[in-house]
Amino acid sequence: VERLEVAARDALGEARAIVARTAAVPDDPVLGAAVERLAERFRADTGLEISVVDTASGADRETQVVALRCLQEALANVRKHAGAARVTVALTREDDGALRLVVEDDGRGFDVSSPRTGYGLDGMSERVALAGGNLEITAVAGSGTTLSVRLPGSPVPSAGAAVRA
Repeated sequence: VERLEVAARDALGEARAIVARTAAVPDDPVLGAAVERLAERFRADTGLEISVVDTASGADRETQVVALRCLQEALANVRKHAGAARVTVALTREDDGALRLVVEDDGRGFDVSSPRTGYGLDGMSERVALAGGNLEITAVAGSGTTLSVRLPGSPVPSAGAAVRA
């Protein structure tokens, strides 16, 4: 079982590396544009209101890919399950360099402790864990769901910090 787990992690690592090399998120402005494209497609497909707050900058490419894939899955879940009227997406960088993605909807919510029939949230949780991050889901019946992904990154340099070679 241990060898299977190692082989699965290696295969996933290789797959992530391939995705990172070929994904259309080479730098921050493109990540922001990709998030906006997802939001626009979501608006067009669902007719729902979606607002995007993007203050992230400087995340490495692999982190950006994980965040983008998590956003795709989160929006798919809102579309399929939430019955929401509004969705808010926030992509920010924290002082320690972590990238945080928060997707919040005003839908029906769900019991996060109940068994799941799909693979989306579990797959997202595994993807985030492999990237060294964490995923939190909070929901209140009738009041919506909040999904928060935190991915580690390099510290954000302060405005007065000296750059060393």
